[in-house]
Amino acid sequence: MSIEQNLRTQPISLVVRHEPASVSPATRLTEAIALMREAGIGCVLITQKRKLVGIFTERDVLQRVLGPGMKLSKRVGDVMTRDPVALERTASISEAIVAMNRGGYRHIPVVDRSGRPVGILSVKDVTDFVVEHYPVEIYNLPPDPENVSTRPDGA
Repeated sequence: MSIEQNLRTQPISLVVRHEPASVSPATRLTEAIALMREAGIGCVLITQKRKLVGIFTERDVLQRVLGPGMKLSKRVGDVMTRDPVALERTASISEAIVAMNRGGYRHIPVVDRSGRPVGILSVKDVTDFVVEHYPVEIYNLPPDPENVSTRPDGA
């Protein structure tokens, strides 16, 4: 089976490597940013009554928090991305890659059937998984798969 075929059938539960960090919408921005920095993570999920209601990412810090007129005393609920795209842990790795590419996301929340967060899938997680499980295929790719040399080296 090819990498593409495997990624269409393998669930993202194989890739998700860490529990989600979560805060409530009432959490101050400074607290959410400190949590991200201390834990070395790129985002926190925003939950209310154990349900996913938003996501706050490093990109949000740059685009929505550090902009003119923003105050760090605001609540994370004021600047979070509401109702983010989320995938159930049974979704395929391929589905996750497509969602990330279409939406320009670097992080996608992973939820159970009732909408409770169970993980976060990052671009780095997917990349690490593919390199770890398909090293021969990855390391043998030409620099540009569309530009394969037809002459041997040195000719």
